[in-house]
Amino acid sequence: MIILGLILIVLALVAALFLFLGTSALPTMELEVLGTTYHMSPLALVISGAVAMTLLWWGWALVRMGTRRRVRKSREAKEAARQAELDRAAREKENQAKWERELRDRERQVRETEARLAEQKISTQEARRRAEVAEHQVADEPAAPARADRPVADGDGRRP
Repeated sequence: MIILGLILIVLALVAALFLFLGTSALPTMELEVLGTTYHMSPLALVISGAVAMTLLWWGWALVRMGTRRRVRKSREAKEAARQAELDRAAREKENQAKWERELRDRERQVRETEARLAEQKISTQEARRRAEVAEHQVADEPAAPARADRPVADGDGRRP
């Protein structure tokens, strides 16, 4: 490739030399542009044409590069927006699953609390019933006489 490029450069220089030698003996040409007259040799006219064509190709290349860049950026922006939407949907789904778990945990805690309260209520009712039965038994029994082997407490509640 390098050799081919060097050969093309040498051929271009040889063609420029032939063009210069071939047009140096020609008379100048008059060009009228926007009311102004220019005197140019045929070689200068060819060079200015080549410069104009080079500028045209550079401009065209810049327009194509800018268009490709804009299309690429637009495509990247669309992809980023799509990825952000997917991420948001995934977070939303994850949060929804988390909220559902928390709701189930709270419902379970409420059920457990209600069950404990029900057990306490039953225990309390059973304790009341037993207390009532015990009160009835105490009320129905005659007072037991004091036993001689047990000392009687003084009036202040202390034993001698």
